[in-house]
Amino acid sequence: PYGRLNHFGHPDADVRRYYVDWFKTFADISADLGASGMGTQFAIFTHKDFDDPQRRAALLDIALECWREVAEHARAAGLTYLFWEPMSVGRE
Repeated sequence: PYGRLNHFGHPDADVRRYYVDWFKTFADISADLGASGMGTQFAIFTHKDFDDPQRRAALLDIALECWREVAEHARAAGLTYLFWEPMSVGRE
């Protein structure tokens, strides 16, 4: 997907699930192409979610769990690392 989507930081669980599955497929494709790793930005939070400390903390935990699930799949596919692109905006 276009890299500026908020995938794992999306407020809708169904959207997050779609992107967990999408990134698992990305891991499979990356491994099939001989890549050793893959990545994107960590997550993007809405302004509303980022400005609410409790909501931000909850979504941070959710995003980490999404990445854990993708990482386990990526490891099984043969990848050795994932990376997060450092972003210049706090909510990204």
